[in-house]
Amino acid sequence: MAAPAGVSERIYRALLGLYPPAFRARFADEMVQLFGDQLREAHGAKRRSITWLRTLGDLVVTAASEHMTKDETVAHSLGPPPSPRSRALGLIGVLGGVVLVAVFVVDVAPGLNVARIILYNLGAIAIVVAIYGRMRTLSPRRALAAASPAILANAWFLAMEVLSVGRPQFPEGDPEFRLIADYAGAAMWLSDAAFGLAIWRTAATIRWAGLALTVGSLFALSGMSRLELVSGDYAWFFVPAALAGIGVNGLSWILMGIDIATSRRAVRSA
Repeated sequence: MAAPAGVSERIYRALLGLYPPAFRARFADEMVQLFGDQLREAHGAKRRSITWLRTLGDLVVTAASEHMTKDETVAHSLGPPPSPRSRALGLIGVLGGVVLVAVFVVDVAPGLNVARIILYNLGAIAIVVAIYGRMRTLSPRRALAAASPAILANAWFLAMEVLSVGRPQFPEGDPEFRLIADYAGAAMWLSDAAFGLAIWRTAATIRWAGLALTVGSLFALSGMSRLELVSGDYAWFFVPAALAGIGVNGLSWILMGIDIATSRRAVRSA
């Protein structure tokens, strides 16, 4: 049974907490009224579900955009739409995040795992390149210091995945190669975490997605077998935490990719 309109409106009003306070104070009542009207016009569970899905999608994108621009002084008109290059980089990033989190919802054949990781790394590199273009206008040195390690580490891990094809797989021998691969993995998670902090500081894209990237990457790092956290006394915590970290990492790239591919950059006023 569908939830009564009053309950749905209360849930929706709670979700408006994703927006900045100033935005909520100005628009929340009108948005709730509009949402309630749309629900009342949507007859049947299927139409109500479609209304909810469409509303949630719009809420995520617009809330992220408001957080990204809330501290900027902007002109009344928005800048030009994303360039074809930005759209391409953003969509590659979305694809990379999707294939990373795909294992949480579908069974991925072992033979496709290398291809999945390669796509993930390519997506991460695409997002970093796109955000670097934004970040360098705000802080060139910080942009270079944050983006370079992230690009190099993701490229290093991608190369190790390619080189692993045809080599002995765990638990079989190949300790020297596996050690280098572990270093590449640690470098990737740590550089991604640092890049997320740079996003949080510069607001070059969705700030809370950058913070989520930092937290998710650090938890994902804890899942590396060489650290022995997932096999020690506290495995009960680190096993689910590492899996959750990987999922949050992937979702962060997806959100940032959507922002890069779709958002108009506000024009700063003089």
